[in-house]
Amino acid sequence: MKNMKYMMLPLLLMLHSTLNAAEYVVQGATASGLSPAPTSSDTLSFTADGTFTVDTSVIAGSLIVGAGASSANVDISSSMTLTLNTLSATGGGSVNFSGSGSLTFTGTSLNFGENTSLRTITFSTGTLNLASSTQVTVANNNKILFGTTSPTNAKFALSGNADVDISIGSIYTLNMGGTSRFQANGTGNLLIGNGGITLSGTSNFVTTRSVRLNTAYSFFNIAAGAAASMNSLTATSASSIVSDGDEGSIVIKSSISLTGTSSMRLNTSNAFRTTSGSQADLVLNITGTANLLNIHADQSFAKLNMNGTGVTNLLNIYLNGNELLFASETDSFAALTSAASIVIEDFADGKVYFGSMLAVNEDESVKYITAIISGEETSLYQRADGYLYSSIPEPSQFAAILGAIALGLLVYRKRSK
Repeated sequence: MKNMKYMMLPLLLMLHSTLNAAEYVVQGATASGLSPAPTSSDTLSFTADGTFTVDTSVIAGSLIVGAGASSANVDISSSMTLTLNTLSATGGGSVNFSGSGSLTFTGTSLNFGENTSLRTITFSTGTLNLASSTQVTVANNNKILFGTTSPTNAKFALSGNADVDISIGSIYTLNMGGTSRFQANGTGNLLIGNGGITLSGTSNFVTTRSVRLNTAYSFFNIAAGAAASMNSLTATSASSIVSDGDEGSIVIKSSISLTGTSSMRLNTSNAFRTTSGSQADLVLNITGTANLLNIHADQSFAKLNMNGTGVTNLLNIYLNGNELLFASETDSFAALTSAASIVIEDFADGKVYFGSMLAVNEDESVKYITAIISGEETSLYQRADGYLYSSIPEPSQFAAILGAIALGLLVYRKRSK
């Protein structure tokens, strides 16, 4: 019985704490005026409009903003900290966290539940601290403005018409659906690690920064109907890009890059575009070994830019019966020295096009590109039409080509006269 008494003691203490949890109505109040001081099991509540001034550091279990508070303001004074486990806001209106102090959430999740009308929550305190890998869930009729204070390595899930505006250095995961919008502000690379970005519905991911898939198996996946815009998109270290996006639905200001065994699978035609152009104006950069380009629809790029002197296998391409065009007249491979930098695994004649005439070996086969045909590595040849073929043109074909050139010169001379 004595042992049973000691075993029951923690449970009794927990029950006592729960039964004695207090609720503090805080609109118009100051933290120093709350008596007794709140504890981590207590609740701070806004039942009407007003301001709660944190003039001394305070810890509470949760902050609840009720439907009766259409304008709730929390002002955290310099050097002071408001520590909460959760935040709940129902109904429309605004919740504003301001001041030069700190706001800390200790819970592993931060949920902004669905509202019947729009609720805007603004975080503009000196610092905003979240627990490591916090799950931030934003449902319909919530607009969250993180301002200049932002979490790092958080996980985000947006649904309905949720809207998040944030300045952040790195994201673990971002899942977007419905008509949601996520804008990532700030400077430098936006690093995606230990997860990735998934865009579905008609969601919209917006940033002026360069997005970098920074760890093994991180990903960028976009479905039909969704949209994204960014400065550049880079896949590194076995990460992947998978696009089912509509044509022109992903705006890339500068370039797309595959580096270090990364992959890109394009299931629809020309989902990328430049700010004012099309995918045919974009450069595809390849660096490092054994990157993979897998196309399941026709694709057009400006240029294939290879950066891998001495590397024997920069890129593997699967055409799956589709056309792959690189329209630029600038030689993409001028700096390469390796014998075979690109391998086309399922080659078909007249499916791969280069706007520039590629460098050739002594046998007239193109340098740096080979194909796998019937299990054998095979040389390729570029004809006058710019396309690659697995054989040299027959003499009759040469004659036709030369005839076409001669006819063109004749027309040109007549026009000149």
